Parts: sequence; structure tokens; C-alpha cells
Amino acid sequence: MVDKIRIGIVDVYPIFRDGVVQAITRAEHLTVVASGGTAEDARRLAWRCDVILLEPAVPGSLDLAKEILENTNAKVIFLSARLDDEHAKDALHLGVHGYLVKEVTGTELVGALSAVHSGARHIPSDLAWRLLGPAEVKRKSMQPLGIREQQVLDHTSKGLTNAQVAGLLGLSVSTIKRYKTKLFKRIGVRNRLEALAKVGHIKKPRLS
Repeated sequence: MVDKIRIGIVDVYPIFRDGVVQAITRAEHLTVVASGGTAEDARRLAWRCDVILLEPAVPGSLDLAKEILENTNAKVIFLSARLDDEHAKDALHLGVHGYLVKEVTGTELVGALSAVHSGARHIPSDLAWRLLGPAEVKRKSMQPLGIREQQVLDHTSKGLTNAQVAGLLGLSVSTIKRYKTKLFKRIGVRNRLEALAKVGHIKKPRLS
């Protein structure tokens, strides 16, 4: 029998916490071993968990995440009720393994937990591009982006979802995803987290 992935949940909002527990327990390979709403709860349960879901509203959440990462084997994913760009950037620089907002579906949450447990880091592409901000990304000897690629980059850097970008550009969501995949490759990063460090300028295409 394969051991289940042990999940801990620390969230100051009981309704959200209960909902996350329900979503996780539907997955046969995951089990919630403990939950709580305070930093002390997190310290108490961390040693029992493979992955901890931590709400940024927990007082001192960044210091707490750093403490857990340095002193236990638990991996940390922030699961936030709202997106605070500065908190997300600080958390990713600390080395947390993922950052999600509570708009995520149960299926996406389960997938993120599984991926992080297996050694990956997880942050949605839309969030990664939002954290890049309006500054553009460069790579040595990189050719200028095409008009469509630049449009996708501009819209996603403003926080628009794949569906919203697709609607604005008259393209399918799958096409937008393909453009983003190509952009990551051209930027020269292996994953979304690495993209956050690649801030600079790239030449926009000439329309004439």
C-alpha cells in the first residue's frame, strides 16, 4: 500500500479551512493529518506533515514559513484568500514551494500538492506573469517578440487570465497557453518561479 501524502492546513478562516479539508480528502492519495489557525498550530503540526498549506493572513506568515523550511522536512504552499503581490514575491524568494489563491479548483489544488510533494514548485502561470509586472523580460541574444507574443505578454503581465486574454485577442485558451509556453522558453527559464528573476527589457516589434 502506498503511503498517503500528509497535508497540514493552517488558515485563520475556519470556513475556508473546512472547505480545503473537504477538497483534499476526496483524493485517495492525500490525507489531512492536522489543521489549525495560528502560528503556534503550524509549528506544532509541521513535523507531522509532508506539505503545509499556509494562509498569508496567519500573523508572521513569512517568518513562519522560513522557520518551517529551515527546521522541518515539510514543504510550504501559501494558499491565499486574496493576492498580495509583495507578499507573494517575498514568499517565493524565501523558497516556498508554491503560491496559490483560493479561486483554485479542488482538482488544481490536489494537483499542486502532488507536484510539490514530488519535488516540483508550483505557481500558476497567470500569477507568475502578474508578479513580473509591466517590466519586460530579456534573454541574451534574444530576438524581438512577435506582435502577438507581445500582446499576450502585455495582457498577462496585467493579471488577466488565459480566458480573458483569449477573449481580447480573439484566440482560443489553448492557443494562449501555447504562446505562454513559447515565451517561457524564449525567456530562458525552466519554470514559472525562475521567470520572476528575469526582469528587464525586450524590444517590441515594429508595426511599420
